[in-house]
Amino acid sequence: MHPGEVVGGDDVGATVLSTFRPELEEGSYELWQVINSKRPFSHTVEGCLATRAALEKASRLRVTGLLANSHLIQETTPEAVLEGWELTHELATITGLPIRCVAVMAELADAPQLGIIDAPLIRLERYMLPPWLVRSAGNDPAGSRRERLPAGRPRPIGQPPTIRTPLSPGEDHVDRD
Repeated sequence: MHPGEVVGGDDVGATVLSTFRPELEEGSYELWQVINSKRPFSHTVEGCLATRAALEKASRLRVTGLLANSHLIQETTPEAVLEGWELTHELATITGLPIRCVAVMAELADAPQLGIIDAPLIRLERYMLPPWLVRSAGNDPAGSRRERLPAGRPRPIGQPPTIRTPLSPGEDHVDRD
């Protein structure tokens, strides 16, 4: 890993970080726990503490800071951001960990209600949209023409591509779904 690289995930994903432990001296890295009060397991102080313990055990590294990132994607309100801020602030008080920043969608960042947040705000911009959020193009009432997405056609999770496997020396292949 190089300075500034970001690794994310849960305790299972944090196991990958443990491979870097021999090269990392205490104080030479930043490991932030992301707090989203709108997600299971991180909507209470107890859940956040359990998640932190699991992350530290799996990564063999210590969490050095907190990042508040409470959202409901496009349904996020300033109140949802504040709820996450309050949870993160309570967690910081209990653990002694600093709040490094608060992530918020750019269109909400200047909401007056968020003026009480005394941590740096990271203004987020959405660059990719799931297909159900893509607007219809033109005046097509049926919505059959859609704006083109810059990425390839999405494939549902759990539906892998066809696998071609050899059966025997006399057979070419068989398709397995």
